[in-house]
Amino acid sequence: MNNSYTTGLAFGICFALIAYVVIYKFQKEKLSGHYDERQELIRGRAYKYALFTMIFLLLADLLADGFGLYENTPLSHSFTSLFILMSGLLVYAVYCIKNDSYFGVGINIRAYVITISLVILLQVISLVLDFRDGSFLIDGKLAFGPSSRILFIIIFAIIMIALYSHSRNASDAEPEDEQ
Repeated sequence: MNNSYTTGLAFGICFALIAYVVIYKFQKEKLSGHYDERQELIRGRAYKYALFTMIFLLLADLLADGFGLYENTPLSHSFTSLFILMSGLLVYAVYCIKNDSYFGVGINIRAYVITISLVILLQVISLVLDFRDGSFLIDGKLAFGPSSRILFIIIFAIIMIALYSHSRNASDAEPEDEQ
């Protein structure tokens, strides 16, 4: 690892920790929602589906590695491992969003939407900088940094689309006041 990458990673981790402490301190009351029984059951089912997705993908990864398929593809093994983890996260998040149990009762959804939007924006900026630097391929394989950024952008964009479509469907389903 080069020195600038290590410095950037350390700065990013420190910045994220400071941001977390500040957000937690000032938003503690707004983030103190709870889940009802129905939401807890749905979240448990989502964990199960996410786990089975990750197990299936892990088995496929082990088979691909056993048959030597990684030598002929531009994918690195670290990227596929991250893909497996992010796929589990995606299955969990989308299932919970679609079944109205992603957010607890009394949670401010706008804070989550803003956070996810910032993650997407920062990943896009980092990806553009990686393309400019030409550090997208290393030894004929996708470099972990840029490829993981693409994966983060796709996963969080899908979560944002699910949040948007669910909130739109929920607002369409609300009964109008009778007058």
